[in-house]
Amino acid sequence: MFFSGYYRARLLLLAGVVAAAAIFTFASRQFHVPAFPGFGGSLMAEPSPLVATLVVAAALLVSVLLATLIAGTVRFDAGLFCAALGMTALSIRGGHIGDVLRQAGPSGSPVIFVHLALELVVLYALVALAWSVLWALHTGGHLKADEFRDGIEDTDEPLIFNISALAMQAGVMILGMMLLAQSDAKAQALAAVGISSFIGACAAYYMYPISASAWLWVGPMIVGIAGYIFAYLTLGHGDLLWKTGQLNFALAPLARPLPLDYATAGPAGAILGYWLSRRWHRQRLTESAAPESSPTPAP
Repeated sequence: MFFSGYYRARLLLLAGVVAAAAIFTFASRQFHVPAFPGFGGSLMAEPSPLVATLVVAAALLVSVLLATLIAGTVRFDAGLFCAALGMTALSIRGGHIGDVLRQAGPSGSPVIFVHLALELVVLYALVALAWSVLWALHTGGHLKADEFRDGIEDTDEPLIFNISALAMQAGVMILGMMLLAQSDAKAQALAAVGISSFIGACAAYYMYPISASAWLWVGPMIVGIAGYIFAYLTLGHGDLLWKTGQLNFALAPLARPLPLDYATAGPAGAILGYWLSRRWHRQRLTESAAPESSPTPAP
């Protein structure tokens, strides 16, 4: 049957992404987040940051639940993947880092980068809340773990093992961002975050095959915070270039994506890398076990 197995899973994921994107687009238009489409992009810079954050939180939770209902049979965190990818619709409706910096420029203080770091933490707290909803569904018996999908048994790794995977994910992602985030154009910023997060997750899982994707999708948050804090410590009141929206310091590529870019393409790329890495890991285990299970030829 054409829509079985491989194609069915991808159609369900696509439907989940479309549903999530529709929810975020509706919420964005209905509640005017951002207030100035094409020129905003930072929740902290909105006329009412609290209202904007609550709108994103509600849209994210609704998207995760609906996407899980649609594609929850594909993967444990399929709902979160679809919601994160769908939330890029909200990011695209905003502007880019240059718009945010030009609005903050007249104040003359690079403290805006601290605000961006705090916004990224808040957005990731919402992502973590959505993850906890999925975990509650799992513990309640309504959502199966990944081991039931791909045949790889989930194990409890030591904390240092998980932290090592997270550190490698962040380190590889930094290298990817330095290469790919050469401007703050929205498409390039999202692509740089998503591709770098994906490659970082694949590399981290290859070295440290952990059993929860959460340790990998936290990596983009660390990278974004590092970029914003480095910008705050590097740029001064007398620097004029950043006030025009241009970033040219050593780690500028890490500060070019907005928090919404990191909180959308980051988790989506990491989760996708985690899924594919588990499939490749299963293939390696199957290939290594095949010679052992084959009968020994008679002398």
